[in-house]
Amino acid sequence: MPTVRVVVVTPPTALVSAAEAKAWAPVLKDDDDARVNALLLAAQAAIEPPNGWLGRALGMQVLEARFDAFRGPCLFLPCPPLREVVSVTYSDGAGVDQIIAPAALRVMGVGTSTGSISPRGSTGWPATDFGPEAVRVRFKAGYAVDDMEVVQVRHAIVLAATHLRSLSTQDLNLRSRQTEGVGSRTWTVSDAAEKLIHRAVDDLLSPLRVLT
Repeated sequence: MPTVRVVVVTPPTALVSAAEAKAWAPVLKDDDDARVNALLLAAQAAIEPPNGWLGRALGMQVLEARFDAFRGPCLFLPCPPLREVVSVTYSDGAGVDQIIAPAALRVMGVGTSTGSISPRGSTGWPATDFGPEAVRVRFKAGYAVDDMEVVQVRHAIVLAATHLRSLSTQDLNLRSRQTEGVGSRTWTVSDAAEKLIHRAVDDLLSPLRVLT
């Protein structure tokens, strides 16, 4: 199987708005929208390609898969679900970039976890220079915001955002402080609560993990 590297061409669309997050997590309701959006984007970015542990594209985005060569009758694309192939470029035996016309390609597995491309006809793939990233496939992947398949992802993002918020507002070296004559101050996210949040996020996302 050819070595593949994934780069983001167009970042993913946000799956949760600040208004939705505030409705689902009252702890966020007094924060300004800019801060909430920043937390949501950070939480979503942690699980998106190319480094997200799910191995799946979530928000709709444009990715580029870079292979060392064409190998095998089908070239499987990473980070499903594949929505559309935008372009296929390769370096030929002389090191000159060439483009494969869309009409010369067969695109399979659109909307599934096994999206792939293959050449039409019996000629097979063209020869490449076999250099690093000699083949570049640009494609759209991910889900629409209202897709039912990402309902659990949207809730996981809100949970992760609330956790990020708690980390940014507490002294990580302290859990509580007693002040004589005043009382005590205790931070709201305990170790047990943090574990529950992490478990809930994992439980929501794990069914979408791409098995390799």
